[in-house]
Amino acid sequence: MRPFWRDLRQIILLALLLTFVYVRSDWQVEPTFVKWADTLGDGGWGHSMQWVARHLKIFTNAGEGLMQQIKHNVRGHGVYLLGRVHPRAVWYYFPVALSIKLTLPMLLAPLLLLAARPKALRNCVVACGAVLLAFSFTYRVQIGIRLILPVVALLAVGLAAALAEATESLAGRKRQIMAGTVTLGMAWMAVSAVLVWPHGLCYTNELWGGTSKGYLWLSDSNYDWGQGLKDLDRWRQDHGLADIDVWHYGLDPARERPPFHSVPLQQVAVQTPQDIGALLDSEYLAVGTTLLYGGWDHEPLRRTTALLRSMQPVGRTMTHFIYAFPKAREP
Repeated sequence: MRPFWRDLRQIILLALLLTFVYVRSDWQVEPTFVKWADTLGDGGWGHSMQWVARHLKIFTNAGEGLMQQIKHNVRGHGVYLLGRVHPRAVWYYFPVALSIKLTLPMLLAPLLLLAARPKALRNCVVACGAVLLAFSFTYRVQIGIRLILPVVALLAVGLAAALAEATESLAGRKRQIMAGTVTLGMAWMAVSAVLVWPHGLCYTNELWGGTSKGYLWLSDSNYDWGQGLKDLDRWRQDHGLADIDVWHYGLDPARERPPFHSVPLQQVAVQTPQDIGALLDSEYLAVGTTLLYGGWDHEPLRRTTALLRSMQPVGRTMTHFIYAFPKAREP
C-alpha cells in the first residue's frame, strides 16, 4: 500500500494547491475572523489571535468555499423525494435519484453482466464509481443528481468496459445476442437523448413514467432549475396573451421584464384563490414546478403551494403550470 499512500498525498496536495491558486484571493482581512478573535478577551492567547486576525490578509480564498461546503453538508436542509417533503436529508436519496434519472439500459446493464459474466464487473472504474456512490449515503445536501455526476461518468465508462469484455469472452450465438443487446441499449440511449431535447435537465426514465411526470418524484436541479421562461413565452404567444404573471423558481432577469410580471408569492400569506388573483396584473399565473413540488419547510409557502395544487391548471409547459384567475368584469 505504500505507493498508494504516496500517490494519495501527492494528489491531495496538488489538488489543494491548484484550487487555492485558481480561486486566488482579495488579500483582505476576514471580518468574521476578527469578530471571533475579539471574543477571546485580552489574555495572551486572545491578544495573539486578535493580532493574527487583523494582519492575516489572505481572504477571501478557496478555504472559505471548502468550509462553506462542509458546514452546508453538516447543516443540511429539507428535501423533496417521491412526492414527499422530508425536513432533513434522507440516506437513500441519491440511489433513488439515479434510478429515476439514468436511462433504463444503464440500469439494466449490471443485471445483464451478472447473468452473462459477473467477473467483468470487477474493474477499477466500476469500483471507483461504487465507492463514490457509497459516500453519497452521508451527503446531506440533496439538490440534484448533478452533485454526483462523477459517479454517473465512472459507471458509464466502467460498464462499457465490462460489456466489451463480456462480449469478447462469449462465442457463437451467445456473442451475437450479447452484441445485439448492447447495440440496442446504445440506440435506446441515443434516441432518448434526442427525444428529450431541449429538456435534458428534466429527463426521467420510462420506469418512472417518463419526463413529463418527473416533477412528481424529484424537483430542484433534477427538473426545474429556472430554465423554462423561453418555453413559457412561446406558450403565451401561442395563446394570444399580451402578458402573463409568473411565480418563477430561479434568477433569470427576464422574469422582471415584459411580457412577464413576477409575483413573489413566497412573501405573501394567502388563504384563497381570490387572494392570489388580487396580486396579479393579468388573468393567468404560471408557477414553476420546483415551487409547486419542492422541499420547502416555510409554512406560508407550503400553504400556498397546497392551494395551487388543489386547483386545475389550464395549461402547462415542461417546467411551469398555468392557472387562470379571471378578473371580475364591470357590467
